Order: sequence, then structure tokens, then C-alpha cells
Amino acid sequence: MIKNKFIKKKIKGIEIDVRSKKSLYIKMDGWTVYIDNSTNEHIIDHWYDDTPTVHNRDLLSKPKKTVIADRYMTLESVKPNKDCKVCDHVNDYVCFDHEHEQIKKVYPNCEYTDDCEWVINETVPHNDIREANNEI
Repeated sequence: MIKNKFIKKKIKGIEIDVRSKKSLYIKMDGWTVYIDNSTNEHIIDHWYDDTPTVHNRDLLSKPKKTVIADRYMTLESVKPNKDCKVCDHVNDYVCFDHEHEQIKKVYPNCEYTDDCEWVINETVPHNDIREANNEI
């Protein structure tokens, strides 16, 4: 098998990050748009890079949560276990058990939600989130 190769290009200040034939990120002016049709669901999501605790404007009126990761994010430090029969080391797929184990080491208070998100339900200063995301 050939390992997936991501394509990243910057055109006139707009960063395009193609993750597969059916998913990509577009970043411009502090705003990220995610487009994914890998499951034929036509998913489009967006968030502002300077407000990491909110991925959707509707959340502004709800209690804040810090999203550490969700099904759209690729956590570069979460690695497949070579000895696991479910993880796929060639294609960088990490099974849930090993994802859980690795995220909990860095964020012991983090919880996995029904929305397929790893969240911390407390307010964390913006700089702490960015530093923590670089650790994962």
C-alpha cells in the first residue's frame, strides 16, 4: 500500500490542505473551512482560528467547551500502534483504543462525546489551547 500524501498549497494567502480525494481544509483570514464527502454525507464545517473553544456560532450561547480534537482533525502526535491488529500503520489509521490512550496521557480530564469530539468542559485560555495542541 502507498501511504497517503497530503497536498498543501498556498495561493495568494489562502492555504489549501487536501487530505484525500474527498476531503480538504481551506484557511484564509483566520477562518478555516472543512469540506468532506468521504462518507457521502456532504459535510461542510467552519470555525475561526482565533476562537478555538467554538467551532460553530450556535455554541456561543451554550456553555463553552474546549474541543481538543474531532473527527475532522488530524492529530499528528497520535500514532498507530505497530503491534495492534486494528491500527493501520501504513495509512496512519489509529484505532479508538489507542487514540483514547494517547489523548488521555496529554489531557487526563478530556472526554469523548456523542458528537465524536474530544472536549474539556472548562474554560482554558487561548494560548494554553494552542500550546496543548502542539503537544498532542
